[in-house]
Amino acid sequence: MLKNWTQIILQKILGFQNYLFVFAAFTIYRIRNTKYDQEFLHFLSMVPDNGVIIDIGANIGITTIPLSKHLPNSQIAAIEPIPHNVRTLKKIIRFFGSHNVIVFPMAVGDHNGRINMITPVINHVKKQGLSHVVGAIPDELATQQGEEFSVPVMRLDDIKELQQLGHISAIKIDVEQFEYAVISGGLQLINRFKPMIYCELWDTPQRKIFLDFMEGIGYEVSVYEKGELVPYDQRPALNFFLLPKRV
Repeated sequence: MLKNWTQIILQKILGFQNYLFVFAAFTIYRIRNTKYDQEFLHFLSMVPDNGVIIDIGANIGITTIPLSKHLPNSQIAAIEPIPHNVRTLKKIIRFFGSHNVIVFPMAVGDHNGRINMITPVINHVKKQGLSHVVGAIPDELATQQGEEFSVPVMRLDDIKELQQLGHISAIKIDVEQFEYAVISGGLQLINRFKPMIYCELWDTPQRKIFLDFMEGIGYEVSVYEKGELVPYDQRPALNFFLLPKRV
């Protein structure tokens, strides 16, 4: 990852919007052409190329584009609420010619309406990857400085266009402590399709609550280790693989 001083210089020289595009293109290249982010690459290898993949927290397209290119016969639904991220996401989709991506410029949660979000500014650097719902981050981890937005929010179960795309085979979730609300608003969809779920979870009390809930609705929790998935046993981890239990 770029060091803080490098980010400061690049954001000032390029402008924030151009910086996001360059950073997205560079990171996508690393993922597609090196072994960078092996956990995500393992998830990518598990997804069948014949359905719909929902990228919740698509950000600036760093996972959206690899999904699109690796799964050309699938439809990618990229959900992202932060305006400057959405602009970069659409630009990077055009740049890579990813015609199988549909962008949903909104947040998803447990209700329909609007919600306040923030892109934090840490040590003079805008951190687009840490954008989150106001109040979702524990006080001891949250930053009070940043750019705030009021964005539309919908329940996954109420997004008609999403329901009409077809069989949902996988979901990627990166929503900075808002996972439970996302799943709560999509239980009908999840119970109907039983998609594989790849999710980033911080090591906070909310993690256990979320994982216990997912196990309660029929999912097994695994983590990636040395090239394979192993059952989660409270070992240090950030990314989790949630797979429907075999009947």
